[in-house]
Amino acid sequence: MAYATAPITARFDLVTRIRAYAAERLEDFARYRDFRKTYAELQELSDRELDDLGIARANLRQISIETVYGS
Repeated sequence: MAYATAPITARFDLVTRIRAYAAERLEDFARYRDFRKTYAELQELSDRELDDLGIARANLRQISIETVYGS
């Protein structure tokens, strides 16, 4: 009867791996959505506001990436 439990365990492991993969993809998508939101908000700032913050407009993408994904 030991062989009868092996396929159930293998199936459970596969389901667990699929769920973990799906959870990782959802997390990746959430981070990407945060990146786009951060980038869009920074782009909405005027040149004067960016200058007050000491940020060049050319660095907005890099700042957004570092903010969401880390350095």
